[in-house]
Amino acid sequence: MDFVGLSVRLTDEDVAVVTMCNGDNTFTLDYVRTWNQALDFIDTHPKIVGIITTGEGRSFSTGLDVDWLKAQTAQALDEYHEALHKLYKRILAIGITTVAAVNGHAIAEGAFIALVHDFRLMREDRGWVQWPEVHMKLPFTKTMVDIFKLKVPCVISHREALVFGKRLDAKRGVALGIIDRAVPAPSLMSEALVTLQKARGNMKLDRHFFGVMKEDLYTNYIRRESSAAKL
Repeated sequence: MDFVGLSVRLTDEDVAVVTMCNGDNTFTLDYVRTWNQALDFIDTHPKIVGIITTGEGRSFSTGLDVDWLKAQTAQALDEYHEALHKLYKRILAIGITTVAAVNGHAIAEGAFIALVHDFRLMREDRGWVQWPEVHMKLPFTKTMVDIFKLKVPCVISHREALVFGKRLDAKRGVALGIIDRAVPAPSLMSEALVTLQKARGNMKLDRHFFGVMKEDLYTNYIRRESSAAKL
């Protein structure tokens, strides 16, 4: 199924492969809506047991579309962040197993999209994960900080990734607990499938209750927004 800048392919293993394909795979409000359309499509297929998300080209996703950002009002940006946070939470609590196959740069929003998956694999030879907000003088929202702390509890990782905004290659990402495994580029997608299958084993997980468990673990502990967060 093709959407604007996004495609969903269903495999024989009952896995939905979501591919971002809009150049650098940058985010706008419309792209968040496209993501939700793709998830709506996946929701209509009850046999799907997992999602593998990747990018087309050299980037997984380089985050917010800066040109789009410059043309937005404060109200429009608030709407964007609200929609983006809902998307993060939706992926976090979806009732199927999710794997991010990070094929290249995952920056800012793109890094968070990877982070809200159950597992993250990254090609070992190219690309970095980065939250560059400190260099751009952009504060994190409470939702963003809470997601990072829930998924990556190590305070050293908070310092390196969020406070200093360092570029992290796959090896460093693994060391900091942000990336689960660094793999050779040719086997990225096959290893993502293996990861998904090993996670589930022979278990037949109820899709609704699996989502409830994730919601209890993750999204119920994410604060509602009132202002930008402080680290």
